[in-house]
Amino acid sequence: ILICSMKQTGCSGFEFVIDFKEPDSSIILEKHLDIVVGLDKKYEDKFKDTLLDYIESKFENKFVFSNNNIKSYCGCGKSFNF
Repeated sequence: ILICSMKQTGCSGFEFVIDFKEPDSSIILEKHLDIVVGLDKKYEDKFKDTLLDYIESKFENKFVFSNNNIKSYCGCGKSFNF
């Protein structure tokens, strides 16, 4: 199961992360084919209005999080704050 979570890091505060975990303390959001996506309950309130997209391109494949509640990003764009 893919668990969407956050960790405190960087100069702005938080970073989105995706971990492979058992769904013990998670909310199951989506089941599609063989992929199950869940949400870490610890950060449930911070994920409100967050969109998760998977982008495939010639050079990389990645998950992208979008959240309009984010107020600021650090200079490198990796960490953010609400």
